[in-house]
Formats: sequence, C-alpha cells, structure tokens
Amino acid sequence: MTDRLGVVVLAAGAGSRMGGVAKCLVECEGVPLLHRLLQAIDALRPAQTILVLGHHADAISRAMQCWPHGAPPSVLRNWQPGESPASSLRLGLSTLLTMSAGVDTVMVLLADLPLMTAGDLSDARLAFDTRSRHQHILWPVHCNIPGHPVILDAAFARAWLSQKSAGLRVWAQQRPDDVALWHPGHDRCTTDLDTPADLARLAQRTGRAWTLPSLENTVR
Repeated sequence: MTDRLGVVVLAAGAGSRMGGVAKCLVECEGVPLLHRLLQAIDALRPAQTILVLGHHADAISRAMQCWPHGAPPSVLRNWQPGESPASSLRLGLSTLLTMSAGVDTVMVLLADLPLMTAGDLSDARLAFDTRSRHQHILWPVHCNIPGHPVILDAAFARAWLSQKSAGLRVWAQQRPDDVALWHPGHDRCTTDLDTPADLARLAQRTGRAWTLPSLENTVR
C-alpha cells in the first residue's frame, strides 16, 4: 500500500449529452468503465480511494455492489452537484484529507476515462515524484488540452480548499510557478466520453464494443 497517496474519483455528472445516463457506467464488452478505472487505480495500492457521486448516485451505487476486486472505494454523495465538478472535488478532497491524515499526495480523476490504464497512472505518479520540488501540482497536457490524472500535494490541496472563489484549474493557472505541465505523449489522458458519437469513434478506434449502460443500471 502507498500510505501517502490518496485518490479522488469524480462521478457526479448528469451525463446530459450522453442522453442523461451515468457515463461511468458505459460498458466495454460488458464491463463498466468505472470498474476498469478503479481496477487501474488499485494497481497503485493507494492508502485511500474516494468516489464522489451525484446525479446518478443510486445507479452507480448498484453497479458498485458487484465490484469484484476486493475492498471497494469509500463513496460520498454530493447532494447538490450542479453542472461544475468543483463542488464534488471540494467534497472529495476535504473528506480525503480528513480521513487520511498521513496522505501527502492526491490524485484526481474523472470517472469516464475510457482508455486510461494502470501504466498511465503509474507514469503520472512518477512524473509527479520527479518534478521540480517548488512545483505543487502536475497537470497532464496533450495537444494543448489539459487532462487527467491531476496530482497535487496535500498542502496545495488545502490551500485551494481554503479559498472559495475559483475552480482548481483556474486557481492553478493563476500560480504558474506552482504547476508542472506534463506531456505524456498520448491522448489517453484527454479522452473522455460526452456523446453517443464518442462511443462510435471509440469503437472504431479500439475494435471493441462500447455500449450505453443497460436499462436496469440507469434507473435512478
């Protein structure tokens, strides 16, 4: 177990452009995206993983009841998720840093990253560990598009939580000396799912079947 690493996974969105379904429950050959991502996270052996739910909390909670890989993550519910992930990130970070006092590094991920692998997460952690020590947050970038996972030290996370006006990305952009931009050389860090057309492109790219969650998993 990596005692000093904590992970926050954001899965509170409404998925309105995907037809109002939980995007993290999109299935690749019958396996939900969320299960694939959490398995990749488990390979890091973090001290704590927190999953923040919102609009589709009931459906995602049901999907997690059949989590087959040992202890499930801690689940939080954001009762007012809104359109921005900022409130869910605040909830996840503040809870993580309260629950796990020894954590000094936090990894933040979206739940709908279909191509993210355990190796990608390990590479990001290594990039953070080898950054310049005056930098406090690592942001992956591909073709000038910011992606995930975002990794930050606990002190930087607490500093962001202490202010209420700006989202994490805007706040970090106001402090460029604190930011390490990491170029992983692939688009897996920026590929997420927003629309059914994204599923079609993903199927063509990977040669795999990507499908919307089954009806019983979408009822709230």
